[in-house]
Amino acid sequence: MRFSDDVVRRLPIRVGHHHMDVARAQLWQGKTEGALLSLETAKKFAPQQTRRHPTTREVTRALVRTHRRANEPLARFSAWLGTDTAW
Repeated sequence: MRFSDDVVRRLPIRVGHHHMDVARAQLWQGKTEGALLSLETAKKFAPQQTRRHPTTREVTRALVRTHRRANEPLARFSAWLGTDTAW
């Protein structure tokens, strides 16, 4: 789904929340790479909301648990969130 420039400009928090919800749905479907990309997109539109939102932390924790090998982008995102989701 693509949002118009007007929606992105007027409602960045809603756009960010949409991408957090997409990340959770992708996680449930086993699409872990897509989930991380959706969280990164949410961060781009609404960084403070993304950092503090429980959905972000829930999805990130699940991604960390499911990765059996090092994943640098996930490690960076997890570090951005804070210590409670770190490797």
